[in-house]
Amino acid sequence: MDKKETFLNLVDDFVSETMYGNISGMWKHLLSQGISNEDVPKTLLILENFMITFLVKYMNRAYVSLITHEDMYYVKKFREMKNVLGHGYRCLLNIVFVRLINLLKMLPSYVEKIEFDLVRFQLKNTKEFFMNILSKNKKDLAKSFSHQCQSKNEDISKWDPNKKMFHISYHK
Repeated sequence: MDKKETFLNLVDDFVSETMYGNISGMWKHLLSQGISNEDVPKTLLILENFMITFLVKYMNRAYVSLITHEDMYYVKKFREMKNVLGHGYRCLLNIVFVRLINLLKMLPSYVEKIEFDLVRFQLKNTKEFFMNILSKNKKDLAKSFSHQCQSKNEDISKWDPNKKMFHISYHK
């Protein structure tokens, strides 16, 4: 496997794990609120903006963890991505965030295929389910890292962990 393919796989692996966790958590929460297992997919579509808010917070946690090393999961995953093609952390955070939002925006095309096991209380679908969806749309991801990265030599220790990298604005 060449470096670009390795990079694509690392990004999509992280995105798939994140989306799996996001949807699994939302599914469990909705069930605990009395929504039937059959109605959860429709409800997830209604809650898409809430899920975007969650992803923004999640990616801001990743940003802070890259600076403070408070969560080594993020540090390890992003270091692996950085080491393949040499893109900087700011660039990688943006690439991953866009990929996450794009996968969420595709939710209507796959939400009805998601299954939840009420006995084990977990998604029947694995992260490979999400990897398969992402694999059909690799061209956009490949374009996102086909540039001369301006952040590859950026000193991450100078970043302010009290500032947010990702923001949400709502417009009517």
